[in-house]
Amino acid sequence: MQYTHLSNPARSSQEAKSAAAVCIKNLSQWAIAVEEIRTWPEYSPQPLRTLPGFAQKVGVDQLFVKDESKRFGSDIGSFKALGAPYAVYMILAEEVYAKTGVRPSSAELRTSKYHDITRNVVVCVATDGNQGRGLADGRADRMKNLGAVVIRVDGEYEASVARAKEDARMNGWYFVSSTSWSDFDNDVPQHVMNAYMVLD
Repeated sequence: MQYTHLSNPARSSQEAKSAAAVCIKNLSQWAIAVEEIRTWPEYSPQPLRTLPGFAQKVGVDQLFVKDESKRFGSDIGSFKALGAPYAVYMILAEEVYAKTGVRPSSAELRTSKYHDITRNVVVCVATDGNQGRGLADGRADRMKNLGAVVIRVDGEYEASVARAKEDARMNGWYFVSSTSWSDFDNDVPQHVMNAYMVLD
């Protein structure tokens, strides 16, 4: 399939460049994330669908939509399933590197080779269903079956983020989040966003 790109004349303004500079810096490691994720045994490319009727309606030659409905199986079915696992991989790899001077592959981390280092690493996420796969009871049960502790928080997503962030701070855990703020400036959100750049 061949693609053509249209240049947006507004993209070259100084204001647009300044606004985009932070995003570009945060996503500067996307190729590394994509290369890594493509090695995962559960990974498979997802289809690109054409929308000829809608393309005609809006007056463009071709229009495509990325179909993520089967990403890592229909239980997950979202590109959001890429972010947290990649961030956790980076956290574990860094823990191993800090103690051994060796940066392990994800394949090595799936074995028991570095288990003595990684078994004590705890990560904490907040979710409304996508990132931690845990909103409905059935999904929470599946998370528990994988060894997760599920804590329900009354309120909106922001309340669960605040709780997870505070739990992680108090316990010395890693907080995995796709959003960042002024006092959360580590590279975890960047890892999550870089993983979202997988387009195949």
